Amino acid sequence: MIKLFLIRLMALVYEALLLLALAMVVTAFIVAMAGDASMGPKRVLLQLVLWLVMAAYFIRCWVTSGQTLPNQTWRLKVVNDQGQPLIWQQALQRYVLAWLLLLPAGLTFWWAIFDRQQCYLHDRILGTRLIQVK
Repeated sequence: MIKLFLIRLMALVYEALLLLALAMVVTAFIVAMAGDASMGPKRVLLQLVLWLVMAAYFIRCWVTSGQTLPNQTWRLKVVNDQGQPLIWQQALQRYVLAWLLLLPAGLTFWWAIFDRQQCYLHDRILGTRLIQVK
């Protein structure tokens, strides 16, 4: 149980590094096209674009293979309740709900620590799960 938690934590760190790099590239492009985006409507636009680009990344990965690059590295896979990769509607729901449940102090991650099957709260609600692939 501790091993799976550590694997998920390492995958999360790896995912954060990839998302940071993606955010830097997208931000550089937006700033080059629109100028300073540190306040006002440009900032809101930048945040929305970043959120949508990350959504596209996760949804594409979850629908095509069930795995992002860090999940491939750490042999983790997102599946539905039949053990199949998500359809795009499920992937979109998972992305939005994960964000909503992350905002209140990382609630979805805390839930996984105490859940008997180590499911994230958004996975528990949607009937999806993160499994370890052999």
